[in-house]
Amino acid sequence: MIIYKFNTEREYAMYYVNKLNDSRVLKILKSGEVHSKEDALCLSEFFWNMVGASIQDKKAGLQFPWEGSAEFWEEKLMNSFSFYLEREGYEKEWDEVVNRV
Repeated sequence: MIIYKFNTEREYAMYYVNKLNDSRVLKILKSGEVHSKEDALCLSEFFWNMVGASIQDKKAGLQFPWEGSAEFWEEKLMNSFSFYLEREGYEKEWDEVVNRV
């Protein structure tokens, strides 16, 4: 199960999963688990898509519904997602996506 250090991490991720309309990652976030290499790749890609979307939101002057910067919450989520994927044996999938970015 994905373990979040702060509840806001999950809220932040859910905000962007809904904004990006990513139904596959929505299922992953709701269950807290990946079940395949493809799920691991989707979660990893979602993370970087979320970062890109948050940059656009910041440029547009959007006020976020949580305390703290986008960068702060993204760093927390990067740790939560990458630690989870590594623990579950999907470190290669995370690294594959990181190397593409």
